[in-house]
Amino acid sequence: MPKINLQELDRYLYSVEIPVRITDINYGGHLGNDSMASIIHEARFRFVQQSGFKNEIEAGIILKDICILFKAEVFSDDKLTISIALGEISKCSLRMFYKVTNFQGGTVALAETGIAFIDYSTKKSSSVPEKFSAYP
Repeated sequence: MPKINLQELDRYLYSVEIPVRITDINYGGHLGNDSMASIIHEARFRFVQQSGFKNEIEAGIILKDICILFKAEVFSDDKLTISIALGEISKCSLRMFYKVTNFQGGTVALAETGIAFIDYSTKKSSSVPEKFSAYP
């Protein structure tokens, strides 16, 4: 099986700090992979709100895929900074790239999600909103 190879980007558009809760910790004593996916989702939700939408449904977002590459352990009471960049923007989809760092500035994870856009009322594909396609 080929190894996943995500790379840090030179520039991110948005960053948000999210604390790790005790409920995010798994039986191994560190952040669980399911909790990292939830933290990335929270960061994406806040980015969508910052972009002028009430929520992801109003923006027409549907998650196609997610890839997380862990680089270090994360523990209870850590504060994580999740930075987001956009790329590979097409007519109806884009990729979101995430860098997750701890309070010491070390990278603990890199992630990537595939985002498609749909009109939730018709369940048909829609164009990437200008609010996202206008990002550099």
